[in-house]
Amino acid sequence: TGGVVSIVAGAGTVSITNHVAETVHLTLNDLGVGLDTTDTKDLLFLPGAIARINIEDPGNATVDDAVTVELRAYDLYGNLATGSNLSVLLQSTGSVIGAGMVDLVFGIGTRQIRDPLAETVTLSLGSVGGGVTTTSQQTLTFAPGVATRFLVQPLPQSVDSPVQVPVIAVDRYGNQATSFQGGVTVQLQGPSALSQTQLVGVMAGQGTGSFVVTVPQNATASLVDSQVSGLNVNDTVVFAIIPGEAR
Repeated sequence: TGGVVSIVAGAGTVSITNHVAETVHLTLNDLGVGLDTTDTKDLLFLPGAIARINIEDPGNATVDDAVTVELRAYDLYGNLATGSNLSVLLQSTGSVIGAGMVDLVFGIGTRQIRDPLAETVTLSLGSVGGGVTTTSQQTLTFAPGVATRFLVQPLPQSVDSPVQVPVIAVDRYGNQATSFQGGVTVQLQGPSALSQTQLVGVMAGQGTGSFVVTVPQNATASLVDSQVSGLNVNDTVVFAIIPGEAR
């Protein structure tokens, strides 16, 4: 928008404002005075001084990923403060690796972070002073990574009930790989004529084998990659199968 300019002694002014950093085109409109008004000018409105720093939404990731966290500096009206060069501390809760100082150049700065633990963390900023707001926060969820191995996890139990042998698929950091679906064979062996196998279905990264054992003994649970999943099955656990209740 513009306005009417009163010209006195051959000169006049009008005050205009713009909260958007952009180039505007100025023109004149002859209000019937018969003067040449074909002159035009372009006027560039630059961003204002930095007022706040935002952590942009990093989306979500898995523990296998390096996540690029982007920070942006904005002026009072939400324009990218491209004239701002400064450093700010990126902070995180949880087990995140890589948080630290971020240099903003022309209003933008990035830093890569990782997290070996499947968890949700909160990203925040340290203070930079000068009246700049740094209260921006973002939550970031690191999901488990790709399954790399099976683990067998039996606990001591009695002969009164079928012996339960849980199996989980884990990623390279030991998080349960909840996206994995498949199967693995559990072997249960012991000194008292115990030798059983069972194919266990693994859904959402977990499954359980069930075995009938009537003789108390120390049993050994191990795994066989019968379904050719390619996952590491090098895990063996010895556990006690104890006598049942007296009858």
